[in-house]
Amino acid sequence: MSWNKTLLHSLKSRTVLLYALLFLVSYTIVFVIVYLHLLRAEKEETDWRLHRIFSAFEYRYFTGEELRNSLVVLPKFSRIPKELFRHIAEEVAGFLPVLACRETRNRDSYIVFGFRGKEIWRVTYETDPPHFSKERILPEEHTAVLAKDFAQKSFGEGARLVSLLLDRNRRIVASSPSVEPDRERFRRFDYAHSSARLHYGDMENSRGRRIRLAWKSLSDGNMLVIGLNQHAADENLDRIVNAFWGGGVAVFALSVLCAWILSCRMVRGIQRVGAAADRIAAGDYSCRVPLNNDGCEIDSLVASFNTMTGNTETLMSELRTIADDIAHDLRTPLTRMIGRSEVTVSGNPTLEDALNTLGDNAEECRAMLALINQMLEISKTESGAIVPDRRELDLSALLERSVELFRLPAEQKNQEIVLNIPERPVRFSGDAVKLQRLAGNLLDNAMKFTPPHGRITVALKRTDREVVLSVSDTGCGIPPEEREKVFKRFFRADSSRHLPGNGLGLALVQAIAKAHGGSVGLESEPGRGSVFTVRLPV
Repeated sequence: MSWNKTLLHSLKSRTVLLYALLFLVSYTIVFVIVYLHLLRAEKEETDWRLHRIFSAFEYRYFTGEELRNSLVVLPKFSRIPKELFRHIAEEVAGFLPVLACRETRNRDSYIVFGFRGKEIWRVTYETDPPHFSKERILPEEHTAVLAKDFAQKSFGEGARLVSLLLDRNRRIVASSPSVEPDRERFRRFDYAHSSARLHYGDMENSRGRRIRLAWKSLSDGNMLVIGLNQHAADENLDRIVNAFWGGGVAVFALSVLCAWILSCRMVRGIQRVGAAADRIAAGDYSCRVPLNNDGCEIDSLVASFNTMTGNTETLMSELRTIADDIAHDLRTPLTRMIGRSEVTVSGNPTLEDALNTLGDNAEECRAMLALINQMLEISKTESGAIVPDRRELDLSALLERSVELFRLPAEQKNQEIVLNIPERPVRFSGDAVKLQRLAGNLLDNAMKFTPPHGRITVALKRTDREVVLSVSDTGCGIPPEEREKVFKRFFRADSSRHLPGNGLGLALVQAIAKAHGGSVGLESEPGRGSVFTVRLPV
């Protein structure tokens, strides 16, 4: 039971079983279609051969003559020109047509045989030029004619041919020698729908071999039956069936083997990914799955897995760094708070001292709370937990408001803020609060590193594809080795250690820009200043 369960739950086994089922169904459908087509083709060919043989016998029956090669017996009188029947009605009163032929050497020549009383007449019609002829023919007695033909003629079919003539009471009055072993079977056969139209059917002889029959009631009430033994045709069909299934078994075995090899290869790739996932779950984020580089979907899965693992490793590294930075940034104010509290408690403080300590601690708590809130805002923005509330707004007016908020602090530091914006409003769909936060952080960062009498330039322009916001300063600049780090959380350059801040402002700028589908770039030259450029697609 457990073995069966394991087998059914195995991806390789289920893949092979599914392939085998699909192969069997497809192969069976193809076989049935091919077999039915062959059976139909064989039946149509046999029926056509029976029709030709029947026509020869019928012609001999009514005319006492051999069917010439130039004559084709027509199955329907509707194929005879109407002029011929009008002439027959005028020239041969009481004529009953029973057999029509056409000269193959001249398609405009037709011959019709029929009864007038007990006499048999032949009427010929030629259209070019129009010519009618008629004559009375005196064949031998019909039954005797066929009895002679049944005994002597094979019509190219040899022992396969079966021929017999039955009277109105379904008694055999003439037959070929091949009828004798199964005389009673032929007599009792249900010749359903016997009429002046040719009918077809199948019967088995005493040896279990199939015979294809064709029969028709003649004008004198007798019924002519012609048959072909289908033993050879059935044997050919049996050989085709055996060959088809024999080849199918070989192809099926080879296909299953190929399916097993392919499924093993596919599962091997999935197993490698699973093993790597287990190692990552155990804490080994450096694990990677090697690629086969064969262009299959497994390689795409492996590549995506490796990318995900790399991103996870980077994220975990950043989380560890962030955790260390948060711990470092919170440790100092917490230490100060504990120190002040301990000093106050141990020194028999006055009410004023206690209130001062509480006020200082509250200020430290507010700073820590602001730090935590800023960290949460960056994380939620980067992860997409906070979706920008996009609305149509005027970026020019937004920048003007932001600059006005910083103009007074800049004047106090003897700094100049220059605003370059287009005369016409710059329309943009974005989150006004977050974009104002972005502009404010860039201005705050520029003011920190711009010395007195320095200049800060805020510029805005729009193209067909994007809006470009730049904030430049004339500060100390950023060394090349630190430019890639300025957008990381809690990063502070050596030149900014003495300045207030926690190193989160530029990280938030980058998070807001990415949330709007944009990016932030930096150009800096030590000693001459820096330029931060935000590009937002429209």
